[in-house]
Amino acid sequence: MTKQLIIFFLIFSTLLLSKQIQGSYTYTYGDNESLVKARQTCKELAIRNAVESFAVYLESRSEIENYQTKKDNIISISLGLVKNIKVTTKIEDKLDNSIYICVEGEINDKEVLKQLNNAHSSPKVTKNKIEKPEWQNYTEQDLGYQKTALLSKNKYKCYKITFDNFGKYASEKAKSGIVYYYDKTNSWKIKQAGIDKMFSSKKQAIKGLYDKLKLIKDAKNFITK
Repeated sequence: MTKQLIIFFLIFSTLLLSKQIQGSYTYTYGDNESLVKARQTCKELAIRNAVESFAVYLESRSEIENYQTKKDNIISISLGLVKNIKVTTKIEDKLDNSIYICVEGEINDKEVLKQLNNAHSSPKVTKNKIEKPEWQNYTEQDLGYQKTALLSKNKYKCYKITFDNFGKYASEKAKSGIVYYYDKTNSWKIKQAGIDKMFSSKKQAIKGLYDKLKLIKDAKNFITK
């Protein structure tokens, strides 16, 4: 009985911390675009619409007035924190090549505020010299327009990012990856297994890539200890 009460309390606490968000989008797809791909794009845009509404709400709150936040910063952080996404309505009109999708999801206000606070922390200063965050130490290579998936028919503007602080003996795969601009959702993505997030800016996508590679590196170091 005690165990059941603890589980109930944890679930109830999570629900209290989470804010329900909702968004919708009507997407018109081309003749050369598959219905599966169009559905996915429409869903992503509906999620982004929900997050943008949440960003407007969060900007208006007094708790973050002093952060001097920008809407795109809130969106980029929130996109990675949306959970329990459900499609509540889906209408497809094959005559007009259009899809309407409405989604609902949950997002933790406190976690967003925490990450906003970290993102706007002052950089370290050492001997009158500003020390850049580790993820900003990278080299960039313009790869032009490329396909980002094996079966993809579309090409996107791609950049190869190689992080300098992963060590000279690290493999290319361990210290680099590709970020690309996804024009249909006006966002950035990462060509990396296990990452299916949208970022509002190239800088946020690069940081997301760094966080993923560092997580893999730390996990390997933990296993070998």
